[in-house]
Amino acid sequence: MNATKTNRPETMAAAAPDFRRCNRFKINLHITVAPLIAGNKKIIPGYGRNLGEGGISAFVPAPLALGDLLEVELQFPGSSMKATVRGKVRSADRFTYGIEFVDVDDRVTQLISGACRALAMVQ
Repeated sequence: MNATKTNRPETMAAAAPDFRRCNRFKINLHITVAPLIAGNKKIIPGYGRNLGEGGISAFVPAPLALGDLLEVELQFPGSSMKATVRGKVRSADRFTYGIEFVDVDDRVTQLISGACRALAMVQ
């Protein structure tokens, strides 16, 4: 018997609703994350995929658990300023994590908002 893929509704997965508080924008960004492990910071390089004013989706080649608190260091293209922000792991799919920004100071908020506005203009 020859199996073929069809586009019938019963064979197509339904799209999950998006409940994010902020828009997300595609970005290719080198980041570092620093979870606190056994009382020590462990710096792990990662790769930002999507950015929003409330958080970032990132590939981090290390096991992180939901609820882990970390420091995330970002440097946006075209900017010499680095920003360090606290984050909390909210979702995980293999080594891709949704990280919510928490306790963000005004300077970093402005930097992230500016980056999101610039990305909105080109996407």
